[in-house]
Amino acid sequence: NAEYMGTVLRSKTFELLLNETKKMIALMLRRAKQSVRLPFSRAFGSRAKRSRGRNAADEALRGDRSNPFFREFRNSFQIDDHQIFRHFRLASFTKYMNESYRLLPFLFDTTQILQFRQEFITNERFQEHIRSWFSSSYRDREDILTDVPQNDFMSAKRLAYLWPFIELYLEFLTTRLPREVEVSKSLSSLTDLRAPHLWFPEARKIKRRIVYHHGPTNSGKTHAALQEFQDADAGIYCAPLRLLAWEIQERMEQSGRPCNLITGQERIIRPDTRLTSCTVETASLSEQYDAAVIDEIQMIGDRERGAAWTNALLGLRAERIHLCGDSRALNLVARLCDLTGDTLEERKYERFSRLFVLPAPYSLQKDLKEGDCIITFSTRRVHLWKNRIDKLLQADASQCAVVYGRLPPETRKDQARRFNDPESDVKFLVATNAIGMGLNLRIKRIIFHTLRRMTASGETKVIDDYEIKQIAGRAGRFMEDGQVLCMRKDDLVIVRKALRGMHKVVVADPTTRTLVEGRTSDEEDDVEASDDDIKIAREPANEADAEESFTSTIDLEADEQPSSALSLSREFAEEELLLTQAGLFPKFQQLESFARKLEVYERRKSSLRSVFKKFVAIAQYEGLYFIQSYSDFCEMAAIVEKFNMEMKDQFTFSSAPLHLSKMWGLARKVFTGFAKDFAEFNNVRLPPLLKVVREKEVIIPEVYQLGQLEEIHHILDVYLWLANHYESSFPDKDLALAKKEVVCEMINYHLESA
Repeated sequence: NAEYMGTVLRSKTFELLLNETKKMIALMLRRAKQSVRLPFSRAFGSRAKRSRGRNAADEALRGDRSNPFFREFRNSFQIDDHQIFRHFRLASFTKYMNESYRLLPFLFDTTQILQFRQEFITNERFQEHIRSWFSSSYRDREDILTDVPQNDFMSAKRLAYLWPFIELYLEFLTTRLPREVEVSKSLSSLTDLRAPHLWFPEARKIKRRIVYHHGPTNSGKTHAALQEFQDADAGIYCAPLRLLAWEIQERMEQSGRPCNLITGQERIIRPDTRLTSCTVETASLSEQYDAAVIDEIQMIGDRERGAAWTNALLGLRAERIHLCGDSRALNLVARLCDLTGDTLEERKYERFSRLFVLPAPYSLQKDLKEGDCIITFSTRRVHLWKNRIDKLLQADASQCAVVYGRLPPETRKDQARRFNDPESDVKFLVATNAIGMGLNLRIKRIIFHTLRRMTASGETKVIDDYEIKQIAGRAGRFMEDGQVLCMRKDDLVIVRKALRGMHKVVVADPTTRTLVEGRTSDEEDDVEASDDDIKIAREPANEADAEESFTSTIDLEADEQPSSALSLSREFAEEELLLTQAGLFPKFQQLESFARKLEVYERRKSSLRSVFKKFVAIAQYEGLYFIQSYSDFCEMAAIVEKFNMEMKDQFTFSSAPLHLSKMWGLARKVFTGFAKDFAEFNNVRLPPLLKVVREKEVIIPEVYQLGQLEEIHHILDVYLWLANHYESSFPDKDLALAKKEVVCEMINYHLESA
C-alpha cells in the first residue's frame, strides 16, 4: 500500500542503495566513454592485473596469512547472500544433497534458507566456524574434503567454499527440523532405483545363461533363437508388437506345438500348454521357463518403452534367455549381466543376400516395377504416393498396399499378406519407417522419396545414417538380392555414404553407372568389384552387423508406447551411438509406499499424478539407467484424478495404450467416459462409436474418414485392454471385438479403393 511504500522510500537503507546505484551507473558511463578512446586492456585493466587479482584471492583461500588480501578478508568477513545461499536454491544442489544425504528439495525452500541465514547472523559459533575454515591451511581442508561426496556439480573447487555452510545447514536441519529430516530420509530411500536387479529375487536364485543373437536384416538370427524356444519343454517368447506375437503363436501351432497367446487385448490360454507367445509388457515374471526369447533387445534403450525390456531381461525366471536384436545393446547387456551374475554368450550372423545401391535417381513414371516400396515419413504423403501410383496404373482397384503406424495391426497384417501374395493384384507398397519391425515383406527395391522428416519439435531434419541402413536393409528377403534407390540426387550422395562400408553391400559409382536399374540378380553376379565402379565394403572390425528394428510410428500395442527411432545395429551405427542406459519406470508398489509416507508428512491425500511427479523428481538412479518418458501417463492421470478412484485403479487407467496427444478429440472424450462410469457405477458399457450403414448387406464406410476409423479402432483396443484388467466391469468385450472387425473392414475398403 501507499503508506508502506512511503516508509520504504524514506528509509535509510533505500537512501544508501540509491546512492550506491548512482555511483555504479556513473562508473559504468565513465568506463564506457574511456573504452571508446582506449584499448580494452587500459579501459578495464590488463590481463596480467586481472590474473594477479585472482591469484591473490586464491592465496587468501589457501590460508596464506602473510597476504594482505587475506587479512582484509578475514577481518571484514560477512556472509554474502547472493554468492553463497544462491547455491542452496539450485536444482543441481538439491539433487546433490538428495543423493549424498537423502535430503529432499522441500528442505531447501526459501523459508528454511532464510531461517538458517537469520541463525547464522545471530550465532557467533557459526561465524567462528566459517572463519576457522577459511583460516585453515589448504592441506587441512583437502584432508577433510577427501571423504565428502562429490559429483559433476559439486566439484572439489566448489566444495572448498561451500562445505562449511553445508555442515552448518545439516546441523541446523537436524536441530530445528528433526521430523522433516526423518521423513525426507524415509521418502528418499523409497525412491532409490539404483539396483533394479534386486527387484527380482527369484530370478537372482537362478544361474541364467544369456545368449545374444545379433546380425543384419535377413540373417536368420531370430529363426535360430526361435528354434531353441520351440524345442524347450516350457518357454516364452516376448514380442515387441502384437503382430510378432500372433506370427510366432501361429508358427508354433503349425509346427505341432500348442502355444498360448497373451497380449494386452487378448488371452488365449490352453490347459497343459507350456509355450507362450506374448508382448514384452505382458510377460509373466513369476513363471519358471526352460528357455525365453526377448526380441528387439535394443529397445531396452527406448525412451518410451525401454522399461519393459529391462524388466524382462532382469526378471525372467529362465535357465536360458535368448536376446535378438542389433548389437548396439551388447555392451549394456554385458554390464547388466555383471550385476546379475549371469553368463553372456554372443552369436553373430551374416546377411544371406546382397544389397545394391543404384546410382540413378528414381522416376515414378519411368521406373516403377513390381516389388517396389516407396518410403516417406508422414501418413499424408503415404496416401499421396498411393494415389499417384493408382492414377498412373489406371486400375479399377488399388494395386498398392500401405503400411504406417496408425494403421490397426490387423490391417497392417492384411496389407502385408496382399503385397506378399504372388496371386494378388497388389504389387507395390508405400510405407513409413514402420516397416522396420513386425512384418516380413517381399520387397525387391527400397525407394526413398526423401531423407527429410519432421521432428517432434516441428523442425525438418535429414534422417540419421543408422535409420537409412535400417530401412534400406528391408530390400531383399532370404537369398534374393535387394536394391536401394532415391528420388533426389542429393539424397543419393547421403545414402551412398551411409551404406558404404557395410558387409554384403554393393555401392555403384555414380560416374561410371556400372549398376543400372532393371539389371537382374544373375546379371549383377557377373559384375566385378573394382575401385572405379563398384566398391564392396569390407566387414567391420568389431564383427557386428545390422538388425531390423522398430520405428517411431509403430502402432499402439497392449501396454506399448510409440517409440522414438533408437533402434539400430552396431554395423549400422557409429561407435558413439552404442546404448549405455536401460529404461526404468516406477512400479505401483513403490508409488503406493511413497504416497503413504507423503500423506503422513503433508497431512493430506495426493492424486496419483502429484505423487508420481514428486517421486520422479527425487528418484535416484545411476548412469546405467534412465526413467522413460511419462508425459502420456501424466496426461491420462490428469483425467482419471477427477473421479473418485483408488490409486491402484488410477495407475491402471493411466497405463492404458492410448496416446491422447496424437488422437482426435473423440478419444479423450470416450476415455473420460470410461473413467467416470468405472468410478461411479463400476460398470462401463461401450458407447455407440460406430454408425454402420449397409446397402444390400454391404457396409458403406464413406460416412467416416480414414483417420476417424483408425481412432475408433484405437478406442476399441483400449476398451479390450481395460476389460482384461476389469473383466466384470467391462461387459461389452464381445461387442468390442465385433466392432473391431467392422472397423477393419471399413479401413480395408478405403485402402483398396483406387
